[in-house]
Amino acid sequence: MVTSRSLALALTCTALVVTGCGASTWQDIRVATLSPDGGTLTVKLIFGAPDKTGRPCERVTDTEVTESPSRVVIGVEVDDSCRRSWPWEEEFTNMVGRAHLVQLKLKEPLAERTVVSKSDDEPVTIDRQQ
Repeated sequence: MVTSRSLALALTCTALVVTGCGASTWQDIRVATLSPDGGTLTVKLIFGAPDKTGRPCERVTDTEVTESPSRVVIGVEVDDSCRRSWPWEEEFTNMVGRAHLVQLKLKEPLAERTVVSKSDDEPVTIDRQQ
């Protein structure tokens, strides 16, 4: 016999499984490379192995640059469509990740402003190209 309580529990479990797959998250950015003109920050993300069909699991879904006179907040949001629903379903692989570069354009040259990551408000190390 199906009760309203068991139906609610089943719907809740289904929602958790569905939202666990392919969730977008803001990446922790620790290092960015500044272009010689000071107007573009490049972030290197490491994406994992593709799914069993060869389709990439991760994709950039959004970027954000918020500028003030003293600081710049940068963010890159990534969707991982291959993320496992449950922790015990984690799969180990010996494949090396692949680099994915994301360019973030600034409205004004960076100059001496501080750069922080949107995900955790921690400072980002800036590698200045020569």
